This record gives sequence, C-alpha cells and structure tokens, in this order.
Amino acid sequence: MNINQTIRHGLVQRAASDKLHLLPEGVFAGLLVSIAFYLGVSSIYLPENLGAFIQQTCVLLFFGVVVSVQRLYQHHRWVKIGRCLLFLGFISLLYNALAALAFNNVPWVSDGLLYGYDRFLRLDVIHTRIAPAITQFLWQTECLSLAYAAFIPYLTISVFLYGAHRDTQLSELFLLSVALLYAFGFLGYLFVPAHGPVIHLAEQITTPINGGFFHSLVTTSVDQAGGPHGAFPSIHVGAAVFLCLFDFRHGSRTRAWLYLPLVLLIALATVLLRYHYVIDLLAGVLIAVAAMFVAERWTAKQRR
Repeated sequence: MNINQTIRHGLVQRAASDKLHLLPEGVFAGLLVSIAFYLGVSSIYLPENLGAFIQQTCVLLFFGVVVSVQRLYQHHRWVKIGRCLLFLGFISLLYNALAALAFNNVPWVSDGLLYGYDRFLRLDVIHTRIAPAITQFLWQTECLSLAYAAFIPYLTISVFLYGAHRDTQLSELFLLSVALLYAFGFLGYLFVPAHGPVIHLAEQITTPINGGFFHSLVTTSVDQAGGPHGAFPSIHVGAAVFLCLFDFRHGSRTRAWLYLPLVLLIALATVLLRYHYVIDLLAGVLIAVAAMFVAERWTAKQRR
C-alpha cells in the first residue's frame, strides 16, 4: 500500500469512527425530539402540557450543547468520562420525566392487560402466594432489596468500564447498545403505562412486605423517581441481562459468570418485591437481545 492509499484508508477509517461516535447520542436525541414534538402538539389541546413542553425543549437544547462541546473536544481523555456521566444523567432524567408524562397523556393504563398475560401463563400464583410468603420474612426481603438496589452500581460500573474503554470501537458498540435498550424500554413506558403489582394488586394482596433498611432505601428511591411506574418492559432485568451478555460476547467471561447470580437475583427481586409482572421480565430480556443485535449489525455495517 503506497502513501496515498494509506492516507485515504486512514481518512475512511476516521470517517467511519466519527459516524459511530455520534450514533449513541443520536438515539437519545431522537427520543428527546420525539417527546418534545409530542408535547408541543398536544399542548395545543392540553394547555397543561405547555410547561412540560418548555422543560423538554430546554433539556433538548442543553443536550445539544453538551454533545457539541463533547464533539469539539472528543480527543481529550476526560471526554469519555464526561460521555459516561451524560448517559447516566439523561437515563435518570428521562426515567423521571416519563413517570408523569405517560399517565397524564396516554388515555389508558395497562396493568390489567399485563396481569392478564401472567394469569394466562398461570404465573399469577407468583404474585398472589409465593411473593407474599417470601417477603413476610425480614431477612429475605432485605436480600431481595439489596439485589434490586445493586442494579444501579452494576450499571454505573459497566458504563464507565466500557464507555471509557480505550478501544473506541468496543466503547461505541457498548454505548449504542445501551442507548437502544433504554430507547426501546422508554417507548414501552410511554405507550404501555403501568404501575406494577405493588399498586394494581394492592387490594388483592393485603400481606405487607416486612422490610428493613435496604427495602426502605428502595421504596424511597422509587418514590423520589415519581412512584411505581414503568413496569413494561423491565429495564432492571433487560439492562442487567444485557450487561452480562455483553461481558460474555465482548468482555470478560470470568466477570460475566461472576455477575450471572446477581442478574438472576435482580430478576427475582423485581417480581417478588411487586414492582413487575413476569411478562415484563420476558420483555426486558427481549429488548436486551434486540439492542445488542441491532447495535452489532449497525456498527459492522458502518465499519464496512
């Protein structure tokens, strides 16, 4: 390969890398634009949405400024750390925003439908008998609550581990997969709004959950995020499955095997603590596989 071919090859590789570099942010930007557009149109008929539209527009503008600055200084080492913080921050922001957005603007609640699927699969016994029997014991509830809460550090550590990785292609693949997974999940929250068994089955299941410090920590965090919402799909399970699957396929298999028991405990905790229906878990696994499949195919296409 002569020097001109080498230069052209380098420019092509850099152009492909630049395309990949904006893909994860593009997914979030598309979701933010869609929500802002919906609020803008609906505010014509629902004046109470005007405030949410203005807030969402400001969030979108801020996101654009941050991404532009990040793009300008993309070769600095600290930018990768900033990207990870940006991802975690906007995931949290969108999750909190969807609590009110879904139930205020979508004219249906899907709890009855989701619970109906569990009954059809004869899994409703998990909610009505097994979960109340297990969570009446303090130590069992605390173990489940600790596993449920462990999802946050698991996600945070993984985002920084791969998002700030020195292998740019691996980093882009991971962040694009995460962005797609949360986009799929948030669309489910928006169009299939549900509170979960903790609200829907409150009158049917009267046995209280006997919890301590960790269960109180979980319930307080849920309340601060807008209360129980976003049951379908279970992003708790979907993201945990994705992180473990990504380790198996692209990272450390040893780490993946070590995390696998935690993923199983997180899945159990989401149902037994009454935050999710079993069908939500199945949907969570589905979006995890779909996000990785789409991200791998798309990044491979961009490289070619």
